[in-house]
Amino acid sequence: QVVEAFERGAQDAGIRRVTGTIMIDVHLFDESYREAGTGTTVSPVAVNDNQIDIEVTAGAEPGDPITYRQIPQSGYIRFIDRARTGASGGEPALRFSKEELQTDGSRIVVISGAAPRGSQAMASIPVESPSRFARTLLVEALTRIGVIVEGGLLGADTAETETSTDAAVVAEHVSPRLGEATRIVLKVSQNLHSEMLIPVIGATLQGARGEQARLAGYACCVELLKKWGVGTTGLFQGDACGARGYFSPEFMSRLLVRAASSDIYEELVYGLPVMGRDGTLWDIQPESPAAGKVRAKTGTLGFGDFLERSFLFTCKGLAGYVDAMSGRRIAFTLYLNNFLQPPGSGIDPGQVLGEIASAIFEYL
Repeated sequence: QVVEAFERGAQDAGIRRVTGTIMIDVHLFDESYREAGTGTTVSPVAVNDNQIDIEVTAGAEPGDPITYRQIPQSGYIRFIDRARTGASGGEPALRFSKEELQTDGSRIVVISGAAPRGSQAMASIPVESPSRFARTLLVEALTRIGVIVEGGLLGADTAETETSTDAAVVAEHVSPRLGEATRIVLKVSQNLHSEMLIPVIGATLQGARGEQARLAGYACCVELLKKWGVGTTGLFQGDACGARGYFSPEFMSRLLVRAASSDIYEELVYGLPVMGRDGTLWDIQPESPAAGKVRAKTGTLGFGDFLERSFLFTCKGLAGYVDAMSGRRIAFTLYLNNFLQPPGSGIDPGQVLGEIASAIFEYL
């Protein structure tokens, strides 16, 4: 939608030709690292959350090729389809190779594996270069409306310096306000947006740029914690999405209690998932009397065991607030660490934490 808005803006401005080429201004912070949850590249520019969604449709018979639809449609990546239709039943087992940069600047991804016959599935792959992805989509959008971009996709993808403030504005997209942006992060655990917020804070509040913006963002967080009197005891933060973070239950509970007396409290509570109702808690204890009364952030870390097909939850967390039957609003933090889930065990650690939150609602 954002790219389409720029397309309409160029059309309304009467632009028919672009001399030279098009570049993406990413001076705000660097585009050199990935968030640890999904491996998506963090960048000041984010189109479709810097991912390509792929709708895969299996063939009618085993061995038939599969078909796929790319969202958004773009020449940024050329897919080589080596996947085949498998027997009925089971889950799709598709693999996507790492992007391979070609000498002409194009990128190739090989799809392999199998999908059960008659099935459809959705998959997402992160793009290696969000600025190149955004630039490709923009050039393609302008081409669709008849604008000639003389340089095409040749040349640099990004501008080395900040765009001049007196440049003519053809179209503009304004991001959601901070409260709404954090609500997206909290409700669905949007790791990319969480990682982007930190350097945006550093760039906005401290004027930092490039790789310094992220460090400045964390410095702002430390400053706020000190101002609140919470401190950093029991806190170790190596990223913004929690994959490299360690937060003691005592620290998290102190933070939640202090946040409850701050001017951001209403925004925070508004953004948290509601147990049994929405976000990452929509299916947790939906029939419990506590459903709708627990607002909390989830967190999951773990990995699978190829030998026994089990899954080890190194950490499953839940932290937030309960509006208890007693009339009290209670801040709580729950962690379930190193929980081994054998195949077919039927024990869901998320439901276990939900049961404990329900007990807090009923008895405290």
